[in-house]
Amino acid sequence: MNSSTEPELDPTKMVNQPALRTSHGTVWVIMGGLFAAASLIPFGLLIFVTSGRSQPIAIVAAVLVIALYALLLVLHVAMAHGPKRLRALAACMLTMAAVALIGIWLCALIENAPR
Repeated sequence: MNSSTEPELDPTKMVNQPALRTSHGTVWVIMGGLFAAASLIPFGLLIFVTSGRSQPIAIVAAVLVIALYALLLVLHVAMAHGPKRLRALAACMLTMAAVALIGIWLCALIENAPR
């Protein structure tokens, strides 16, 4: 039993993970930057190399990924340390992943559709 006023946290719950409770958020900034860079490679190829029918969607998805990473950076600087900031950073990262996944899926559908 914990004698302090804080209740014991279940370490198996997702919301009790250190990256969402006690981190400074730097890991979200670094991993978000790496993810943004990795997801911009296929979008860049679709925009600048192939210039196919999916180019407008690739541009929109790339701009959204960059904007979400910029928002992640702003939140990292503007918000006070704590679980709220870490959850906001995680939400930005997950939204970046969703935008990149949906964007590349739509581009693949358009590029493979019959003319």
